[in-house]
Amino acid sequence: MPDTNSGKPLLKTIADRLYPAVVSLRIAQGTRIIRRFVRYRKKTHPSDPIRVGFVAQVPEVWDKQMSLFNLMLQDPRFDPYIIYVNHFNFVNRQSFQEDPGERLFYENLYSSERVLDFFSASDIDLSGFDYLFYDRPFNHYLPPDLQTRYTAAYTRLCLILYGAYDWDVPFEYGDFAAGVSLWFASNVHEYDAFRKVFGNSAYHQVFNVGYPAYELYHSLPSSPGSNRILWTPRWSYDAKIGGSHFLEYIDRWIDFVSRHNVSLTIRPHPLMFDNLLREHLMTEEEIRQLKERCSNAGIRFDSNRIVADTFRDTDILVSDYSSILGLFLAMNKPIVYCPGNIPFTAEFLQQRDAMYEAPSWEEIERHLENLLTGNDPLAEKRQTVITDCLLKKQNAAKQIADILEQDYKTLF
Repeated sequence: MPDTNSGKPLLKTIADRLYPAVVSLRIAQGTRIIRRFVRYRKKTHPSDPIRVGFVAQVPEVWDKQMSLFNLMLQDPRFDPYIIYVNHFNFVNRQSFQEDPGERLFYENLYSSERVLDFFSASDIDLSGFDYLFYDRPFNHYLPPDLQTRYTAAYTRLCLILYGAYDWDVPFEYGDFAAGVSLWFASNVHEYDAFRKVFGNSAYHQVFNVGYPAYELYHSLPSSPGSNRILWTPRWSYDAKIGGSHFLEYIDRWIDFVSRHNVSLTIRPHPLMFDNLLREHLMTEEEIRQLKERCSNAGIRFDSNRIVADTFRDTDILVSDYSSILGLFLAMNKPIVYCPGNIPFTAEFLQQRDAMYEAPSWEEIERHLENLLTGNDPLAEKRQTVITDCLLKKQNAAKQIADILEQDYKTLF
């Protein structure tokens, strides 16, 4: 989904749209020359393990890379590493550490030897990696030494989007994608959108492989339960990107929990409270008081890094539009969807048909009361959508690994 939080002026937006066409040829020519020199200097060979770096800045979206990274750990063809990166303030051009626990998240999943720190280009020899995957398609969140206009000269860049391409809008990632050599699309709409901008040249290749995260979540085990509800309000009230219902519904939720035997967890978008403060919709004191009211009502705010850990213990999801909708749907559990004014792709509209749509609180409550009594008429429809849409393409992570192996051989 497009990032609308960067505050770019109109001229900058136009320049970003023109940027891919201007620099792509230069990058394509220069990269081949540099990489051939690096290969010769390091005396590498096609039979050597393929060294892959995964630029990791946001633990909450690691589940989109996880299947591929785990596969590579077990595959002798590959030698994968996580490149942990501090956050970057694109306004004052300074790096900062948002949460020391972010790095520990990766170390707890994998050995510390697999997690490398990147503070500047002097920390890691990027030319030592054959491929780099990014966790988000936005240069302005990255330090300059890791932006694609720089790293494309040293290695082949790859991307799996942090959210499935659900919006029927023009391709928004031109500035970032100009340096990407292999783009792995989740559906045909994403594939077509990329090709409209870049074609499908030897340097800008796009592959419609499906979405590895759908397979990951489809295989997740769930703990037994029936009355555990997760609410995931959107971060922005901007109707163009879906809108939020947090302020409208929070008091209704507190009342609902008091009248029903349910467990409610709230997992707001990571940007939501910051955005409410910035838009002067809440103060810090009001947020503190609200969280205290929720705690007193037995409502908890989710603290898990990746939503998979929360989904295991969730029976019903209530959500504004979010990229996690398809992930929960892949687990074949009911969703109550609060609609917004977003132009969606045909793929997402197919998914939406398997959700209970609720344009008002009264509709949310009606659907919940039905589901809590075991009345789930869309259960069969969900299974059909999982088979015909979400898992239409199988073994996405293995497909990506095989594509990398074939591409690697062409570099010699």
